[in-house]
Amino acid sequence: MTQADIATTICAKGWTATVRPPSNYTTALKRQQLATYGYDDTRLADYEEDHFLPLELGGSPTDPARLWPMAAPGFHAKAWSRTVPRPRSAAVG
Repeated sequence: MTQADIATTICAKGWTATVRPPSNYTTALKRQQLATYGYDDTRLADYEEDHFLPLELGGSPTDPARLWPMAAPGFHAKAWSRTVPRPRSAAVG
């Protein structure tokens, strides 16, 4: 991604859906990370793989070092993700 192509990448509505990793990848990674990091709660539905740097800002879609299992206490991960603000509008303007 470069300044020359941001209009067709991070500034294009729906672009993140085209680069987001598939659930079979994130589920396997989440399982591995929960064990590696020693999480007490290992119920996969209580977490969603989250990007340290959001895709909307150019984060890597599949780099395990850039993803982590985000806990959503009291919420199912899907419900939680709908409440998290997305930075696309701030980056795109």
